[in-house]
Amino acid sequence: MVIEEENNIIKDNVFYGNASALRISGITNSTIENNVLHNAGFHIYDDDIVNISNNTYNNNIVNGKQFGFILNRTSETISGNQYGQIYLANSIDTNIEGYTIDEVNMGVQVQNCTNILIENVVISGRSGIEIINTQGIQIENCILNGYGKGIAFDTVTDSIVQNNHITNYSYGLEYNFADRVQINNNSILEATDMGIYFEDNWNIIITFNIISSVVQSAGTEIAINVGSCENVSVYYNVFISLGELMAQPAEEWSCINIMWYNDTLEVGNYYSDWNGMGTYPLTGNVGSDDLYPFIDIDEDNLNEFDEVTVYFTDPFTADSDSDGLDDGEEVNTYNTDPLSVDSDSDGMDDYWEVTYGTDPNTDDANEDPDEDGLTNIEEYTHNTLPTNNDTDSDGYLDGEEVEAGTDPLNSSSYPIIADPSNLWLIVGISVGAGVIIGVSAYILIRKRKVKPTSTKKKK
Repeated sequence: MVIEEENNIIKDNVFYGNASALRISGITNSTIENNVLHNAGFHIYDDDIVNISNNTYNNNIVNGKQFGFILNRTSETISGNQYGQIYLANSIDTNIEGYTIDEVNMGVQVQNCTNILIENVVISGRSGIEIINTQGIQIENCILNGYGKGIAFDTVTDSIVQNNHITNYSYGLEYNFADRVQINNNSILEATDMGIYFEDNWNIIITFNIISSVVQSAGTEIAINVGSCENVSVYYNVFISLGELMAQPAEEWSCINIMWYNDTLEVGNYYSDWNGMGTYPLTGNVGSDDLYPFIDIDEDNLNEFDEVTVYFTDPFTADSDSDGLDDGEEVNTYNTDPLSVDSDSDGMDDYWEVTYGTDPNTDDANEDPDEDGLTNIEEYTHNTLPTNNDTDSDGYLDGEEVEAGTDPLNSSSYPIIADPSNLWLIVGISVGAGVIIGVSAYILIRKRKVKPTSTKKKK
């Protein structure tokens, strides 16, 4: 539904949709209040911020929560979960954080703002975030899932998009008339048209992103498409065509000074259709090549396609779960989970188990293979060896040392245990000493009791 013109009163309505929009376009001096929207939301579409500001939005409910029509804020944080949809305009140094917004046409709109941070926001529905006429925008650690546009930028300066998970959109990221763009460490997956689309933008850096598109026919759905842009640097990225593996996942056209590699680092990007030989030619511009394409940039012996689509590991980090084992080791050698520190959930990490000989895929926490009186989990806790019953080689079992309170890792620390062969000697000495003391005491007492005989004669 589209509402246009001026002097409108839109109130006391109930709208039902399928992540659809009540589109407000070019209206002014209007009142929009007491409306209830189910599985739908507002889309304010007007380049004239004065027109937008002259409208009144009051007590509109989107999926059971207030519609956040927020104007003229400075140095504020908009957090919590009170809004079912957010429109922010004419604001400075404002944060939007911690929201979950479901089943709307557009989760967050930002227009005519300066220095805005959007972080830790979860959005599902048609489209995620739209940024218009804004200087200084940072979007990070967000989870977006939908089928329209993940994040769309129009006339934006100084934008940073990093550490976001964006899935299933027609366009994961779309940029028009943006300057000074940084796109880093994002997963933009299963885009149905374009993972990232650029047209008429300047000064762009794209690094450490995983981008995949679902290809229906070669040459259509592209992981990244860069057109009419200037000063673009693209390296350390993974570009994948799903469904048609030989389709080219990257394309450029009419660009000036675009580099698909970093010459200093001698690193380019991964392309799912590359045959592993020579440079990689980009579609669109003759002579535009990636001089340093790669297959396994983290050298963990898993190629990037398998890391992204099969094992869901990080293609830029050799050890995705930071357990001390490379992803390739876990998959190819130990059959452990490269995304879990403790694959069998027995309390002992995979690295410790494969290093010291226990089974990282079976719960063997309560077993005692070296028969030293300590279970495997107890050995793990005390840093002793589960397959050596005397870790410090001091002649005492690890279990004996733990029970006695000595250090099973220090051969100079051991229990004081008497030699049984000396027991009878100790008993004999003790008994003998007791007898001697007893006899001596008896004699002394007898002497004191006997009276001396008188030697005087009677007269």
